[in-house]
Amino acid sequence: MIHCILHLLMGVAVAFLVHRNFILLQKLSSNSASECDETVVNRQTDTLAEDKLHIQRRGVYQQNLNESSSADHLVSSVWCWGHDHSERTCRFHNLFYLPGEDEFVFLHGEQSIYVGLPLNRFDPSLLDLSSVRNHNRNYFNYVDMLSSKAGHLTSGVHIIHKRSIIFRRFHPFNLMHVIHDDLLPLHHTLVTSEAQLTSGNSEFLENGFPVQVVLMDDSNPGPFRHLYELFSSSLPLYKRDLRHLRAPVCFSNVVVGISKHTTWYQYGFTEPQGPLDDSEVNAWDIRQFGSFVKRRLNIEASNEHSLLGETIVLMTRKSNRLILNEFDLTLSLARAFQMKVITMSMETHSLADMIMAVSSATLLIGMHGSLLSLALFLPPGAMLVELFPYAVNPDRYTPYRTLVNLAGMEVQYVAWRNWDVEKSVAHPDRTWDQGGIAHLSSAEQKRILGSSEVPQHLCCHEPEWLFRIYQDTVVDVNGLVLLIGSNRNLQSSISPEKQLLRSSVQLHRMFPSYVINIACSSDTKEPQMLFISWSPPTNLDYIGYNAVRYEVWIQEEGVDDYMAWILSATSHLFSSKDMKRSTNYNIWVRCLMDDLAGPFNAQNITCSTGSVEDK
Repeated sequence: MIHCILHLLMGVAVAFLVHRNFILLQKLSSNSASECDETVVNRQTDTLAEDKLHIQRRGVYQQNLNESSSADHLVSSVWCWGHDHSERTCRFHNLFYLPGEDEFVFLHGEQSIYVGLPLNRFDPSLLDLSSVRNHNRNYFNYVDMLSSKAGHLTSGVHIIHKRSIIFRRFHPFNLMHVIHDDLLPLHHTLVTSEAQLTSGNSEFLENGFPVQVVLMDDSNPGPFRHLYELFSSSLPLYKRDLRHLRAPVCFSNVVVGISKHTTWYQYGFTEPQGPLDDSEVNAWDIRQFGSFVKRRLNIEASNEHSLLGETIVLMTRKSNRLILNEFDLTLSLARAFQMKVITMSMETHSLADMIMAVSSATLLIGMHGSLLSLALFLPPGAMLVELFPYAVNPDRYTPYRTLVNLAGMEVQYVAWRNWDVEKSVAHPDRTWDQGGIAHLSSAEQKRILGSSEVPQHLCCHEPEWLFRIYQDTVVDVNGLVLLIGSNRNLQSSISPEKQLLRSSVQLHRMFPSYVINIACSSDTKEPQMLFISWSPPTNLDYIGYNAVRYEVWIQEEGVDDYMAWILSATSHLFSSKDMKRSTNYNIWVRCLMDDLAGPFNAQNITCSTGSVEDK
């Protein structure tokens, strides 16, 4: 009897393992029998019949290669771009991953190609796997091996033929980090690297990009896994998926690393947190990402602005950073601004519902926290109101202020700060990561309790910061209403339609081109005068503008200083007591269209009080 039971248990265990492997390998496939020719992982066996059987049953095959064929066909190549590890991205042909060792391997052979590799790829790394800069947890490199000596790698290797992208999620349990560190950079990377496929083709808006996303962090999929699934026509692969294969994996065509172009904030690892000084992201990048996400979530774009001027979205939390008078605040906001107030939280609404509401909101209000990253979906003309607990200085924690102040966003920002300690409820007995300070010395606890402002600090476990940011707050309702009202009055004269148009114009600015036909002459009777004329740029009549002027520089040859004029006409008689007789002058002219400056003339024009020549 016991013997039978043992056999039964062993049978159940084997069935479980087979089922788990089946589910895993299904994820590696293209999820459809009709897409077998585009399967993500091919498991190639000795006969075509067995191959077909594997396709039909599992969508996955394994490729068994002998040592000589591996040397001929599975050598690696690499193409990199970017001037240092922080900016570098690389595309690999045949990049291997060893699950047991958790290492990537490059197989060198006679046919290997190396483009853009630095002389020292260990200073400090070849590239960053994450968009978060200079964090050693995200460094990427590979192990070198000769393909002729690495036959063990190609025995039973799983080959991923589909174009892939490998990166590491930074903090997949926090929405701000998910959007800022992962999804925006992923979208920008896919748009740029897949431009030849997506240009003029909206199919990726419906089905995701035709790539395999591979997430090489050690975390489980997390609460926002569905957001990562929006970007690919295949389900993402996680590191744990690859580890379960227990065999080498070869990525035949893979991009490693993601763009940092869309990041705007640094979290304080080496200096107090704040905006990135060299960020070039603007509203065009943000809104293209937002449109893609809403399309993939089936959020109708046609209704985005239908409620503009009518809705306030109040983001709340249910376990910490509570607004203790939330009901009074909601009623006061509705009464003061004659708008509908929608209260939303992670616990009560789906992310798609919140994005839909924010996309048509006039005001988005909430305590400092990751939900305010949804401000990227606010329409032009809206306002973000960020609330801060007692002793937290709004000027030191600005990821969301920086977001809505990006060029072209046209979203107004207002910060409210609780100055009254009596309207704050702290939780010193909670765990340290929820703001508790009971684990600290009595002297340190006393200091924190007596402090009126969190001092500047580095990331990430500063106890005074955690203690203050996790406080609950009684909001000064009347003060907040007055603050919002006074700031809304500053922009009330600009209609939402004009704000949308102004945002669009800023994102797609059209500049005047070069002025043309520059000519000059001098009068022998007035040798200290020059008559200079030019024609308007050729594109001036084909772009909209309100006013046009011209900037003229006259510079004596061999001298750094110059004389400058701003003129409305296209010709002028220039005279100056500083101009000399029989002297050569360089002439530079450019068009000023509204607040945009065109380029100076490309050809160097030299004029003389006695002659003119075009060099």
